[in-house]
Amino acid sequence: MEQVAEKGIAVKKAVRDQEKLSFRRSFEFCVSSIRHRFFRSAVTLSVIVLAVAFLMNILTETIISNSVARGVQREFERLYVADIFAQRLARNTPRSTLVKELAKLKPEQPRWKELSRWSGSAAEFEQLIQSAKLEIEFTAFFDALDFGRKRRLVKRNDGDAIFEYLVDPTPQREFAQDLKSPEMAAVTIPHELPALWKFENDWPAYRAQLAALEKSIIAALDTVDARLGMPVEKALDAAANLKDPAAAQARRAELLTALTSAGFEVTADELTAVCADRHKLAALRLFRDYVPDAEFRSHWSDLKIPGDYKPEELLKHYITEEKVRKWVRDHAEVVATRTTTPLPVTRDELLTFSNAYRVLVQNAGRSIAHLSDGEVYKSERQKKFINYIDNPVFTEKWKTLGLPEEFSNENLLWYFNDNRAVRRWLLDTAASLPNPLPCSEDDVKSLAESYLRWVQKRGLQKVPLEPAAAGNPKFEALAAYLKDPEYKAHWDELGISTDYSPAAIMLYCSADEKSPQVIGYVESNARHIASRVKAPLPVTEDEIMEVGKMEEARTSVREMQAQLESRGTKTEGISERTFWLIAVSFLVCVVGIANAMLMAVTERFREIATMKCLGALDEFIMTIFLIESGLQGLIGAVFGVILGLILAVMRCGAAYGFYTSSYFPFVDVLKNSGVSTAAGMLLAMLAAVYPAWVASRMAPMEAMRVE
Repeated sequence: MEQVAEKGIAVKKAVRDQEKLSFRRSFEFCVSSIRHRFFRSAVTLSVIVLAVAFLMNILTETIISNSVARGVQREFERLYVADIFAQRLARNTPRSTLVKELAKLKPEQPRWKELSRWSGSAAEFEQLIQSAKLEIEFTAFFDALDFGRKRRLVKRNDGDAIFEYLVDPTPQREFAQDLKSPEMAAVTIPHELPALWKFENDWPAYRAQLAALEKSIIAALDTVDARLGMPVEKALDAAANLKDPAAAQARRAELLTALTSAGFEVTADELTAVCADRHKLAALRLFRDYVPDAEFRSHWSDLKIPGDYKPEELLKHYITEEKVRKWVRDHAEVVATRTTTPLPVTRDELLTFSNAYRVLVQNAGRSIAHLSDGEVYKSERQKKFINYIDNPVFTEKWKTLGLPEEFSNENLLWYFNDNRAVRRWLLDTAASLPNPLPCSEDDVKSLAESYLRWVQKRGLQKVPLEPAAAGNPKFEALAAYLKDPEYKAHWDELGISTDYSPAAIMLYCSADEKSPQVIGYVESNARHIASRVKAPLPVTEDEIMEVGKMEEARTSVREMQAQLESRGTKTEGISERTFWLIAVSFLVCVVGIANAMLMAVTERFREIATMKCLGALDEFIMTIFLIESGLQGLIGAVFGVILGLILAVMRCGAAYGFYTSSYFPFVDVLKNSGVSTAAGMLLAMLAAVYPAWVASRMAPMEAMRVE
């Protein structure tokens, strides 16, 4: 014991001065404490991880979505450069389209400079843009109202008529009065009611300013047309389709001079890109106009590609499958060499050949078509009818009809439909028998029609058209002519159950109820064949591949834009919904971490009391709890950032596909990770301040008594 002098009396000092631990020793103590209480620390860490992961997921998903939206917008502008440029050169643009364009303009865009030059002063143009934005907001507000509220506020008016209606003071007073009614309590006007009245007061001037801008645009286009000596659209097409590079460059230079002198903000590079894009679009139009030909449409099934034939579907498969490219080449050769001659026979000759061929088919079919095979009659009533006419009475009375063939089931059905005497004979004979006919006349007629189709099908298989036409030059020419794909393309529209073949056409041209329709079909297609174009594929394979890939990319961009629009994604900033989600995530972080740290402190009251009994100061207790919370916050935040990042990337990958990797904002995500990590650590320390302060102020005996 140390000896000290107190008032001249030597005494022994019982307790030494307390030793203050360094930050390193305190940190080591915290680590050992966390290791000792691994389970409790794991629970606290889990809360921090989940809270930070939620925050990180919301922030990262917002950043990635905004980056994808910006990337898709840039890609859209690149892929649709010709279409966007054509809109700038459009005459009589709808007012709604011009308003939307004005609302989206930014000062750094060339279109801003163009329109501001034609709109008077810069201040007037900025006011015009603000009014356009307000019009879009107010229009969306009125469109979102349900029918009852909209009817009460603006009566039967819609669109621009609403603003015309609210210009007058009387409707304004009624509108304001109705807005105060209880059923309008949920209605919130953008920028409040005074902003709407200010817009209404400026409405006439705003409309006049828009009309003046439209006239200025048309005047500038007139200037360009006059300088070029032709419409600017025609000049663009000419420049785009010139094959000589020098001539194309000279034409573009002429275009550039005419446009810039009229006030358009156009660069040489932009004009070159526009002409290149227009050339691709022209090639795409040529391909789309060429492939709907019957030669392609009728053979689409050969490719065994599911779905109906469409030029867009053909183009999609063309760029990925060699068999489709070969198919197009082969049929393009047919189109380039096919016949364009008229029908080689007259209508009378067509009927003559058809009757002759029909006799051959029917005779051949009847010789091998037997009802005993059981392929014709299916229903029980039809089977009973076949058994019924086996009665010898029918065989005996058949002779009274004077027909050349003897009685048989097949001969009866063959003559039933076309011979009224046979129909009458069957009904009268059946009436003379004790047992009545086991089915109706319609049942027999249906059976006879089935037998007729069966005979024709068998006969067509046995008597091909070409051998039947051999020896007759006109018949041979007709048989070859009917092989044209034009006839197969629309065959199903006739409603004939027999599959298409030139032989089937010849069969149905005579002695059938559909004969007039089939003859008209032959003649109308012949007129189309005579008037069709015989030309090779108008674009090269490389051009088709290029425009196919361009169209695929354009389709993908359009679909992604629609998806981003449906999700309410912005190119810059965050939506109101996302802002509140982020605010809630911060609140979850604070509450979750504070609750976890408070539990960690209250569960350690006895430990705190023990440390105080061993000489720990309030400052030491406060320090170790803050260090421990900061350490847990750092570890939890790191794991939370990783977890939130993985979840956000997975969600965005599922929503945006390859666009996520193409436009992944690495720098922004890295900054976001640092902010989330720092936020998790800071929030953990701030959340532990109050519990640590409470713990450090507790008396040792009081802490010992806490259960």
